[in-house]
Amino acid sequence: MNMLTQAAKMRTWSERLSPRMWRLLACCVCLAVLAVVLYRALHITDYFLRHSDFYSYYQAALDVRHGANPLAPVAGWIHGYQAPQRFVASYFVYAPFFALLLVPFTVLPFSAAFVLWGLCNTAFLFGAIYAVQRSTGIRFTLVSTLVLTTIAALLPPVRFELTWGQADIFLLFMLCAAIWARQEGHPILGGVLLAVACVTKPQLLLVVVILLWKRELKFAGAAIVAFPVMLLAPFLWLGGQALADQFTVWQFWSNVYVPFIDNMAPKGVLARLFTVNPSAHPFFVAPLLVTLGWLAIVAVVGLLTLAMVSSKPLRRDTLSMLELGLVVSAMLLISPLTEYIYLTLLVFSMVGVSILLSQVKWRSGAYRRVAIALFVFTVVICLPLQRIEYFFWPRMYTSSPLSALYILLGAPYLWVLVAYFVLHLYTLRLVTGQSPVRVVRAWGGSLAVLYRGIAQHDPRSRATAVVTSSGRQDARDI
Repeated sequence: MNMLTQAAKMRTWSERLSPRMWRLLACCVCLAVLAVVLYRALHITDYFLRHSDFYSYYQAALDVRHGANPLAPVAGWIHGYQAPQRFVASYFVYAPFFALLLVPFTVLPFSAAFVLWGLCNTAFLFGAIYAVQRSTGIRFTLVSTLVLTTIAALLPPVRFELTWGQADIFLLFMLCAAIWARQEGHPILGGVLLAVACVTKPQLLLVVVILLWKRELKFAGAAIVAFPVMLLAPFLWLGGQALADQFTVWQFWSNVYVPFIDNMAPKGVLARLFTVNPSAHPFFVAPLLVTLGWLAIVAVVGLLTLAMVSSKPLRRDTLSMLELGLVVSAMLLISPLTEYIYLTLLVFSMVGVSILLSQVKWRSGAYRRVAIALFVFTVVICLPLQRIEYFFWPRMYTSSPLSALYILLGAPYLWVLVAYFVLHLYTLRLVTGQSPVRVVRAWGGSLAVLYRGIAQHDPRSRATAVVTSSGRQDARDI
């Protein structure tokens, strides 16, 4: 009887709260959680503070401010490196343009600049999610944006970004803001914002390639023009040696540095398996297999991505955001270097899927599987997967016959990333009704017919190939 009375009182209490009060309560809870996350991220010891990534950014900004070469320390280490020495990951390796953006922070003492950068990153995270929501053309409340921001801030890669003062939240914001600017009818501004992200992490140039595929000529063209300008402008006063050092860094980081133990990209795992490196004992030495295996992965991931990304220009809808979210997850798979913290960029994709689920009846049917899979993915990301890495890392150095298995099992985030890529493909298949495998097979059939037509000088075969290919696109558009 007492339980029934308590239940009745709870219902009465909940009924007394208006929707406005519920929203206010949700905002207060989210702000409290964000405050705790930010406090724990920024309240670190002086040792970690001086070894954070932001410390290297701050020093590079000071160098640029005084006309010095910020890449000189890492270039000196690269020139003296001899395999298989251990890698050092605490140097500034980005283009000097990124350091130029941080010059205003050098007005403050380093500790104050670190706190300010953390606050800015929190604002960037909120802004990125807000930009994705607005890009769909759907009106969302402040509460929904704040809830998604809080969930994203609880993800370990994002918290790691805040603790070490890294740049990926900023890049996520620039990417999302660029797309929002395009959706608001400002493609030139969007291209400039996208170029800022691409100059900092050239892997994001894949987004520009997809924009060309989607015939976003103004958007992509502005990024293509702004990219070299931003890249080269700082070297006008830093000098030619700094530019040479930049290319040295890019070459080293995309080749020799690939076996770095924190590299979760497929190419990184292949490099640990088949090259002499400081991170693992190779299964056998065959560098050619690394290149061939990586090219095969690029081909498969690229074809599957293009099969699900329409060649139509961006539209103000959820489908366009889902397509670009797939591109981001594909980029993380085909990039030569994808560290654990880069999973922060998946926030773009996760928000897109969340928006889709808010528009459909996800409690039943196929979309329920998407909702469950997204929840499982979020939970798995929050698990201490790094303990799995720490368990297998010492075993990678042994000459055991199982060393290859240890190398594969010691990259759990890679398999999580692969699973998420498949989830995103499945989600787009539900929305579009297109199977990526069938589309790729149709492309192969069209190319075969076209080849036979050219070989036999038969115009009818070439016409059949064109009709087959365009018919696939028409079916998708419907």
